[in-house]
Amino acid sequence: MVFQTYALYPHMKVFDNIAFPLRVKKLPENEIKQRVREIAELLGITHILDRSIYEISGGEAQRTALARALVRKSRVVLLDEPLTNLDYKIREKMRGELKRIAKEIGGATWIYATPDAREALAIASHSVFLYNGKALQYGTTESLYSSPINLTVASYFSYPRLNTFECDFINMMDKYYVRELTGLFRIDVTPIADKFKADRYIVGIRPVDLKLEKTSKNVIGIPAEIKLIESMGSDTILHLESRLTPSSRETELDLLYPGVLTGYEIGQRIMIYFDPKDVLIFEKDTERFVTNGKKLISEFQQGGE
Repeated sequence: MVFQTYALYPHMKVFDNIAFPLRVKKLPENEIKQRVREIAELLGITHILDRSIYEISGGEAQRTALARALVRKSRVVLLDEPLTNLDYKIREKMRGELKRIAKEIGGATWIYATPDAREALAIASHSVFLYNGKALQYGTTESLYSSPINLTVASYFSYPRLNTFECDFINMMDKYYVRELTGLFRIDVTPIADKFKADRYIVGIRPVDLKLEKTSKNVIGIPAEIKLIESMGSDTILHLESRLTPSSRETELDLLYPGVLTGYEIGQRIMIYFDPKDVLIFEKDTERFVTNGKKLISEFQQGGE
């Protein structure tokens, strides 16, 4: 097990911390030295083996704790939020390193506890979503992202917060639509109309799926006003307010732009766009997942054939 707080033995050097579980097993000293050296090389910490744990950095302490767990060659490795105490630069580097190490070692199942959805997406092939002591959903991490079982799971796998629109279900000229209540947009769901049993729905759109320009002929445009521009360095978040008319109910939205954004200012009115394939649709009362846009588009294409 790898603990959030490392839990290294303070009176031992790095080498002895890693070697400790092997000495408990009473393995020969030559084998212990060989295995410690092998795992230290894999984790890039051979240069600190003779140091006290008070002489190493947080990233090196985390690697030492990981080495102590992996040197046993266990079939199951438990990691309890192992990167939480690291600064963000080391955390991002270690995220990639953990995935590489798990692949190189092989033969073991890694169970990684994290409150960070981006860590789960970056590291895990499969995920279990725990909420209030219950496993709400499990499966491939990609399936939790693209087909969340309910609005709670969908909201977790969104950065920033998930944009939500309250909608109704209508029939117009033999076609069926999920329509935003104030008239901002409507989405044709005719091919899978039988899935829609309720009167009210929630359409979710992740901030990364809102665009400042049209990306295809199928996109839907929404008028919006910029309320705040939050520059994150490599990313920019636009906090927006959208309404169809001055008397319409306002909807707060977030748009995540993957880069430095110039030419926009607070108070500016713009058009933002989304592709129907990127939406998530939930029943309003139960918050149960109904479908995602990719499945919807697939049904359209099959119907066309």
